[in-house]
Amino acid sequence: MLGPVDQLYPLKGGERKLLEFDNVLFLDPGLGGTGFAFFPYLDEEEHQPPTDTGVIRGKGDTWEARCCDVADKLVDHYQAEEDRSTVSWIVMEFPEQWQGNVKSLASANSGALSKLTFLCGVIAGAFIVEPDCSDVSPGQIVLMAPMRWKGQLPKNVVIDRIGEAWPAYASPRDHEADAIGMGLAAQGGL
Repeated sequence: MLGPVDQLYPLKGGERKLLEFDNVLFLDPGLGGTGFAFFPYLDEEEHQPPTDTGVIRGKGDTWEARCCDVADKLVDHYQAEEDRSTVSWIVMEFPEQWQGNVKSLASANSGALSKLTFLCGVIAGAFIVEPDCSDVSPGQIVLMAPMRWKGQLPKNVVIDRIGEAWPAYASPRDHEADAIGMGLAAQGGL
């Protein structure tokens, strides 16, 4: 049986299976801002656009406090809208260190990669314990390495492809672009 990662983002020649993935929240966590894109359903034929996107920035005196603030704001955002579907799946870009990449190595050496990993855990935990905005269980949180969903595509190419698929989303903000791009990629449109 294929796991969620292999179903959403099959390796070359693999078969994509989207039937089980409705009410998906795609997240691109960042210490300077976390991008989100909510897709009520995924459709490989029609490439359904997200119904809700944005960037949430955390406030606080410490990086730990900012991480908790981001998670609280995301949960609050999905509790505030009564007409919004409950989040059933979270697909989150998970930080990875790229060997030989100077920026990635500097991030790891500075502790930023560890802080980003902490943020991912705080967000996941917040949705698991908050039944009013999600019915997410630990098995419905998919951690996705950037290489798996976009390969070597630079952000400007991802943004161009989002604009081609959905002109209304042609100018996404920083981490919002990757969150939307992950949803497009899951539908085979990237």
